[in-house]
Amino acid sequence: MLDKHLVLINHNGKSVLPSSYCSISAASKISKNITALIIGETEHICTHLYEEIKSKVDKAVYLCDESFKNPVADSYSHAISHTMSTLNFNYLWAESNNFMKETMPRVTAQLPEASMISDVQEVVDNDTFKKPVWSGNIIATVKISSKIKIITIRTTDFQDECIDRNSSTLEKIVLKVRESNIKFVNFEEIKSDRPSLLDAKIVIA
Repeated sequence: MLDKHLVLINHNGKSVLPSSYCSISAASKISKNITALIIGETEHICTHLYEEIKSKVDKAVYLCDESFKNPVADSYSHAISHTMSTLNFNYLWAESNNFMKETMPRVTAQLPEASMISDVQEVVDNDTFKKPVWSGNIIATVKISSKIKIITIRTTDFQDECIDRNSSTLEKIVLKVRESNIKFVNFEEIKSDRPSLLDAKIVIA
């Protein structure tokens, strides 16, 4: 069976965030065929986001539901695992952030024969990766032998090296969103004139 790679697209509801291109670049280290997964509130948002990335992937699939306006890890992980199992993907790539630290272990638990590696900073080959441990004092080389591999990457260690593809397609995934006991209540954003450390091109310390 050929390996099938799914990359989770990170966005703010209006545009694709730069970290998504780093995830696509990481997956491209071992695969020439990349499928993007877009999860959004409405079909309009998903198709708009697809227009931004369609030249960087071979295919895109999307799920939409109003609950994804402010998603929680429980329902988000169900959407991801449903896509993985329905379309038989055996690689899932995403950036490493606080929300993914909550979501990806749930995805791994919902998929038989899946294992996860987080904070990858280098892709060695199809099943071997490097990641920092002990606060970065040691770089561990980890080999994953499971059928399904869930991978989160450190975006600061991968550049946007996406190549332009000739064409891509978009497909809608039908999903009945699972009821969750966890509900979104409120989000208080700390506003700053300074860019995020992850988005800043130059950091002076």
